[in-house]
Amino acid sequence: MKFSIASSIAALLQIALIGALEQKPIRRVGIIGSGVAGLTLAHALQELDQVEIFDARSELNRKEGAGFQLNGGLASFEADLQRAVAEAGMPLEGIQSRSKAWFGKTENQDYSTLLQLNINELIRQASEEVSDELLDDDGNAKWTAITRGALQEVLRNNLPSSVPIRFNKKLTSINEHESGGVLCGFDDGSCSGPFDMVVGCDGIRSATKEFVNTAKIEEKKTSLPPSNAIYSGIRIRFAVVDETVEEKQTSGTKLTQYFGDGGYALHGKFGAGKGRPLTSMAVFVYLDENYIGPFQVAKERKDRVTVGENADWTQTVEQQLESSRSNMLSQLTAFNIPDKDKALESVIRNADRIYELGSYFHNPFTRWSRILKNGSCVVLCGDAAHAMPPFLGQGSNQAIQSAYCLGNKILEYNQQLEDENGDLTLEKTLATYREVRWKPTFNILWKALFLGYLETGGGNGIYSKPRDSFFQLMGAVGVAKGVLLGAAVPKIR
Repeated sequence: MKFSIASSIAALLQIALIGALEQKPIRRVGIIGSGVAGLTLAHALQELDQVEIFDARSELNRKEGAGFQLNGGLASFEADLQRAVAEAGMPLEGIQSRSKAWFGKTENQDYSTLLQLNINELIRQASEEVSDELLDDDGNAKWTAITRGALQEVLRNNLPSSVPIRFNKKLTSINEHESGGVLCGFDDGSCSGPFDMVVGCDGIRSATKEFVNTAKIEEKKTSLPPSNAIYSGIRIRFAVVDETVEEKQTSGTKLTQYFGDGGYALHGKFGAGKGRPLTSMAVFVYLDENYIGPFQVAKERKDRVTVGENADWTQTVEQQLESSRSNMLSQLTAFNIPDKDKALESVIRNADRIYELGSYFHNPFTRWSRILKNGSCVVLCGDAAHAMPPFLGQGSNQAIQSAYCLGNKILEYNQQLEDENGDLTLEKTLATYREVRWKPTFNILWKALFLGYLETGGGNGIYSKPRDSFFQLMGAVGVAKGVLLGAAVPKIR
């Protein structure tokens, strides 16, 4: 991020101008992106006069993407929606980590167990602040494993018909309307608005973020790396397969992490919607050989960093399925992954979709909103505001929390204007939203980055054994539990 005297003066002038503007309620909202953040924000603001969602995709595909664990995000939903999401997912009962048998065999297995957590017991034994947030009325954990597509499906199906989703709408311009509000232009030549507020929930490759940072949107080729994003130098492969009806589970599920040399793996089963068979997933995380951390050290094969990003599931993976399967099976051996029960291998061999993505994150010190001269505003939410590597499993959880936080702040601002009570301004409202959400997302960002680099074990597994010793110690003294619960507790107000 560049700083200059000129930009500082411009910012001060904008603040002075905003202070002189008449404060107007936010009644018309355009949401760019129908991912988890965009759909959640639509729920939070559904009672406004006009809420519309725009998405560059042609549809919401239920089989798009992989799976994740919801905890603080699940706890943030209002009661009916929380139940619907929990029914579409699977209760996550436990998390465990394995490594090579550095520390002796366990139960005659040729691996060491570094960490084994029972989610329900963990939360029940935690502080009252944690248990109040993460236990339901029956004493069960608000912690579920669910596919990305199933979550989007539930969020969309529970929206009122008054909130439309308009597909095939790629944002290309944002302009002030002469009579007030914001106009959004799209690549099909159409224009929508005016809106009192436009919210960018358009992920890593966020055109809205570009406008917030620079007051314009530049035309870019889709092959270029995500705008305003930093590549971590860590790559992720997902192998995904839908189970048969006979293999459907009715109880909970577990996530197992496998530490190897130069990479690690994750296996789990995820709910794919109420009444549907589960979806199994095998994940490999490894270092890009052309990078040391986020710094490129080799010029060749630069195309590798532009394959995709955290939430880009648009690759034509079916055409590369056999080669991707072969690559993952080779990694299973090369990384010495302790897959003694063949859980990872089984998913890889049966996968009907495999994705390879680069992990990106945003500079956390950039702005999250821009108030225009006519009093309307453009705001960021979810990955567009605080994208982070997925190594603490918190991307979607934090997107949901930010959506509810922003929604609550806007409703409070409107209510105060209606009551003619207090001095709350739009500027203060948006500043408070960022203040509430910046600290938890920044804390998760640096911890997730640290874990991402640590858990791979380094190039060629150079620090695999010290890593495994570290995780065994962190599990024994309770630090791992503290980090997990600290990230899971929702922070909205």
